Amino acid sequence: MKEYWKFSFGKVYKILEKLSDGRERQRLGIAKQPEFLAYILPNGLSVALANPESEGSTGGHASKARNKGMKRHKESVLISPTDCSRFFNLSEGVKLRAFDSFYKEYQKNSLTAGERYAPDNHPLFRAIRYQWDQLVSSEESQNPKFAQRLLENIRGLVESEFPEKEPLFLRERLGRTLDKSLTAALSVLTVLAFAKPIGTFANDSEAEEFCNLIIMPHEMENKRLTNELEAQQYLENTARAEELLQKAKNLPDVHAMSQDDWDSAFAICRQIEEMRPLVDDELCSEITHLCYLLAETEQYKVSAEQTAEKLLWRSAYYGNSEAIKLYHRPDFFSCKRSEERCSPTNPGLCWTNACNEATGTALATMPLDWKLIDGDISTFVRENSQILKEKRLLLLDEDPDKNLEDLLEALDILYQLPREEIDRFFAIVRGPYGYLSSLLDTVLADFGRNPPRVYLLDEEKQAVWNLLFRHPLFYPVRHVPVSVGATLRLIILGGSRVAETLLLESFQLMDFEGVDSAIYWVAPDAMERKKRINARCPGLAHDAVHIPLVSVPEIHPVNKPLDTLELDEWLSETILAGDTCYFIVAMEDARENLTLALRLREWSIRRMIKEGKPERPALLPPIAFYCPKPVVSHLVTRLVAQKPAYGGRWYNGYALIPFGSQADIFRWDEAAGGILEAQARYLHMQYTNAQPHAVDEDMQASTKSRYERFVYAHDSSAAAVLALPYRLFNTLSRAKDKRDKRILPPVWNILDREAYTDSFNREILADRFEDFLQEKREVILRDLSEQEHSRWCRYMLSRGWLPASEGDVQRLFDEGANSHKLYIAKMHGCICSYDDLLPLSELLLENGKERDFYTNDRTLVECTPGLLRMKY
Repeated sequence: MKEYWKFSFGKVYKILEKLSDGRERQRLGIAKQPEFLAYILPNGLSVALANPESEGSTGGHASKARNKGMKRHKESVLISPTDCSRFFNLSEGVKLRAFDSFYKEYQKNSLTAGERYAPDNHPLFRAIRYQWDQLVSSEESQNPKFAQRLLENIRGLVESEFPEKEPLFLRERLGRTLDKSLTAALSVLTVLAFAKPIGTFANDSEAEEFCNLIIMPHEMENKRLTNELEAQQYLENTARAEELLQKAKNLPDVHAMSQDDWDSAFAICRQIEEMRPLVDDELCSEITHLCYLLAETEQYKVSAEQTAEKLLWRSAYYGNSEAIKLYHRPDFFSCKRSEERCSPTNPGLCWTNACNEATGTALATMPLDWKLIDGDISTFVRENSQILKEKRLLLLDEDPDKNLEDLLEALDILYQLPREEIDRFFAIVRGPYGYLSSLLDTVLADFGRNPPRVYLLDEEKQAVWNLLFRHPLFYPVRHVPVSVGATLRLIILGGSRVAETLLLESFQLMDFEGVDSAIYWVAPDAMERKKRINARCPGLAHDAVHIPLVSVPEIHPVNKPLDTLELDEWLSETILAGDTCYFIVAMEDARENLTLALRLREWSIRRMIKEGKPERPALLPPIAFYCPKPVVSHLVTRLVAQKPAYGGRWYNGYALIPFGSQADIFRWDEAAGGILEAQARYLHMQYTNAQPHAVDEDMQASTKSRYERFVYAHDSSAAAVLALPYRLFNTLSRAKDKRDKRILPPVWNILDREAYTDSFNREILADRFEDFLQEKREVILRDLSEQEHSRWCRYMLSRGWLPASEGDVQRLFDEGANSHKLYIAKMHGCICSYDDLLPLSELLLENGKERDFYTNDRTLVECTPGLLRMKY
């Protein structure tokens, strides 16, 4: 065994000796170590955890301590009394047959007393925790600095006993426990101090398993403490919101208000809504409805984004009865809004190779000043090439091979045309990214620096991107301060290609400061599917690739049928308890997806009621489901039980998030990439212009063509834009007088798909980001640049790339390669820690290549405000 397991209780006891003058311990009769042991351990330990002893045996320090009238928690006296000193040698090397027995019996899921215990309900852990609660609370009542001194002592102990390198898992988890709960940390250290010297572990992994067993119940307890903090914040926010609401009501009559009064009312509205979700919905309802009435007067200038209709919708969502009545328009059940034509730009001509639902959606939303042309594709390209209008090729057949053949037929003609004529053509090609991307790269590379614009539309991937961009995964932990910490669990249910895409795209995004992340993939054959993904992306295999300082979310494939009670039982396990879950249902059948999503919502409501917190519905876990059908998707956004008038209430609205609707993916603008493509192009230009070679006019001329030629450039830039909301969430204030408040939209409900794309909100987010940079600009930029590099590393692993060491890169150059990356083997030298980029840059410089990788990541971060403010 390694030396770090030789950690004894004597050192924990020495911490206790440093706490105060000892008067409280004297009063409790635990001034000496044996007395403390008798106090901290429950009666009847031997019967529960070791071989039974005589029921009436007492003596030594334990009986002496009990004779002093110590208080015992009623649940700690579970078995007949015994003398704890029989089982513990009080010297440095504590023998612990009791804990050894517990560990062995826990593996059998039964104890000698015939009871079945989990770590969180075991009488030993509960009793030790209770005694620490009693001791700490009594000390804190006399000495307000008690907890702070104690935490400092414990941190010093952890840092000295557990070196930085190993055992890293124990050091990190103990650190998180210290940050969240003082008594939990003391309890963990007490049990570990008893357990570690037993020397019965077969290897380090068994020792780690045992320590996980000890720490687990206290990490579960941290969730309870987090809920208590949220409850306190809820009360404080509600009291403050009531004050603000009264202030708004004291303003003059609506029709007598000045512009300043009107602006003040809107400012109050934003203040209250920023408190969500930890504030009473009725207060949000009332203040938003008041602002709607102001906007309806039309006496004052209203921003184009903050319209009366939007205010009415928000007020209705919060449950205002008057707003609900007004919001019910005649076209409530209509899907016509999904067929609204896009705003006219420049007149153009369109050709399509298919007559299906996807094409119908695109043509139904085509601008009125565009015209659909019949005939074959060759005739369309040849006869209209000289017309000074935009031309769009909609290659949307269900067969990707047909789309590729039609594209090649068009490219044969375009290849012979002048550059100015090629630039007026734009092709949208429908098909799977993994199949068509390399083929399109090969074709477009032949055009050199004069390629036509081609956009590869993978509908499953586009559906996933829209979900992760518009309904970010961090929503369940948006209200948890970094100092408290949380564990975010993404639960993907289903074995479809959409589910696989969700796993890969989420893998690159899930890294939040102060939040642990885990992905659970639940399907009847999840493990086999995960193995197939590992074959394509070996970097996702467990422990296959370790990149220093680059954190990755844990991936847990779970083989469970989705249509039986086994799923409910698994969901109810302790490991999934709490509110920090995000469910995504992605099976092959859309109807089954809806059915399972409804079932999940029923389960979450039941759990909320049983836990006694139905007054905070905004903390319900988000539930999204894949739904390509526009009609179903449109109705589900308003799905209610019983009366629609109560649709905004927790007990009546299902609050489901449909994604993947063809009405969204194949709309005229969205089929061309939408906001993601526009921002990706902007980002790519910023990135390439920041390169050392950007001063070269010849290289500047190729910047645009490089983006057009390579599908990889599209995908990489779009993935960086996809991470934009996640970067804002990770931007925390470093000012000492401010909380670590996240950058979020001023008004945000997870059902609002426009929260991050609404131009009014994006302007506010850009301002907040710049304000945060003013505090400690270099520190924040450095942190965010490192986070961006870590995200990029996870992105590359999710695309099947693997790290290339410095030796690998040098061999590439020695063998005639001209880059630090090798596409054909998917090996990249930059898949490394942020600090290791410097020696890589030096290595490239020695080989005649000048690259500043730090500037790359910093550029992506610095252009955040520009991305948010850009018009598209």
